Amino acid sequence: MQLLIVKSSSLGDIVHALPAARAFKAAHPEAEIDWLIERDLAPLLYGNPVIRRLVRFDSRGPRRRPRSMAPYRQFMRDMAYLRRVRYDVVVDLQRLIKSAVLLGFVRAKKRVGFTAAACREPLASLAYSRHVRVDYYQDPVREQYLAALQAVSDQRLLPPIAPHLAPIPEAVKNVARKLGSLWERPFGLALLGAGFETKSWPFEHWLDLLDRLPRDYPVLLTWSGLEERTKCLSLASFIRQAEVPPALSLPELVALCQRASWVVGGDTGPLHLAAALDTPTVSFYGPTHVRRDAPPGHVAIQSPVECTGCFKRTCPKEEMDCLKAVTPDMVWDGLEHLVY
Repeated sequence: MQLLIVKSSSLGDIVHALPAARAFKAAHPEAEIDWLIERDLAPLLYGNPVIRRLVRFDSRGPRRRPRSMAPYRQFMRDMAYLRRVRYDVVVDLQRLIKSAVLLGFVRAKKRVGFTAAACREPLASLAYSRHVRVDYYQDPVREQYLAALQAVSDQRLLPPIAPHLAPIPEAVKNVARKLGSLWERPFGLALLGAGFETKSWPFEHWLDLLDRLPRDYPVLLTWSGLEERTKCLSLASFIRQAEVPPALSLPELVALCQRASWVVGGDTGPLHLAAALDTPTVSFYGPTHVRRDAPPGHVAIQSPVECTGCFKRTCPKEEMDCLKAVTPDMVWDGLEHLVY
């Protein structure tokens, strides 16, 4: 069987899809699995034994340079491979209009996706020949992806246990060189960044939490982009044992997350990446929900406010209080046993 998985972004969602792909490959070792992915996220899956080929593309290129033909020509070159392969099945886990349009480049006998109610953009469901029914807001996202692949399997797919990926040896060497003596010590990771503002934990909560760490226990504040780096540097100026590492590539972030003793943060890609590497995590959820998004078997805290789990990227209330209600005491209760 030749199978194409369409899961192009984001970091956390790709990580969520890995157990389903592993389960399918375990049930069908003869299957040849390709994966359609954004070019900047492809290094996450380099060398993955489940995947035959990564089909990389850059959907943002035309938007960054709308008056240039170069990004469009590159996009068509990226899609050329899909036109040459005759897939038995393509499974769209992205469930967006963008991914549905990409299916137009795929030669496949079956196109499997979700029902309109289970798609983030319902119109995407029009591109599928077979529809999988799940509850988008309530069912664990890993189970949703597993259900989609189960629809094309004649065997029961069994969710595998972590780790679901491994670091590249060269990336391990690079991070060890960048961190120096810190690499040899136990350390934690604190993830201040968030995909959108409603997932951001208040700065003063981070100060309170990290100030409880032993003075000789380093915590690394990882970042992506200038805004996050500035926030991390500001926090590190108050916390003696906090360190802000240099810029890391995606494979280097994988290596760092595996080496860490624990990771604490919100519902973010690096947090789920750490869990997929079997690193203990403590996470908190405001606009998203523990049942749907939290890594199984890890400490996860749901905001106690009434409107929690709204899935909104901007808060309609005058005061964004859902993650403010997740107190440092609540997070420390889950983290303390990992530190001592």
